Amino acid sequence: MHVMRLGEPAGLDSLALDTAEPRPPGPGEVQVEVAASSLNFHDYVVVTGLIPTAPGRVPLSDCAGTVTAVGEGVTRFQPGDRVISHFFPGWVDGTATMDKLLGVPGDHV
Repeated sequence: MHVMRLGEPAGLDSLALDTAEPRPPGPGEVQVEVAASSLNFHDYVVVTGLIPTAPGRVPLSDCAGTVTAVGEGVTRFQPGDRVISHFFPGWVDGTATMDKLLGVPGDHV
């Protein structure tokens, strides 16, 4: 898959196209093939270094796509479901798992 990664030092000029192998989803996770994305203000402050982050980060808060695989314990989503993600301000660190987020059918967006 293709990704835009943040280099070091942070800055708009440090964004670079890269490739990565998708990893299988872990427990409580879903894998999504992204069809569309947008960069919001949160992504901007990460890319410009106003919020420090490790080099190699993929700045992506908001996207829409299709579930391609689900991890153990995921019952609400299945491959083929169309989904969205969005910036979740209550997500402080670590991995945000789907059991902590609300799902909305695509025809309700």
